[in-house]
Amino acid sequence: MAVPLAALVDRTARLLRRKSAPRLTNWLVSFTGRDRSYDITAARRELGYSPDLTLERGLVEMGFS
Repeated sequence: MAVPLAALVDRTARLLRRKSAPRLTNWLVSFTGRDRSYDITAARRELGYSPDLTLERGLVEMGFS
């Protein structure tokens, strides 16, 4: 439902030549509609990066425990 609505809002904003982007856009729908995961292996190997928090501790601090 969000995809066609975003397309309509996006097109309307372009047709009306709005200076600011609408609150609902095609990009926003596509960005929020995907799962994301990030691999820090290269940062560990090449930069010696080590996170300050464990995944478990970070989830607790974010309220996902």
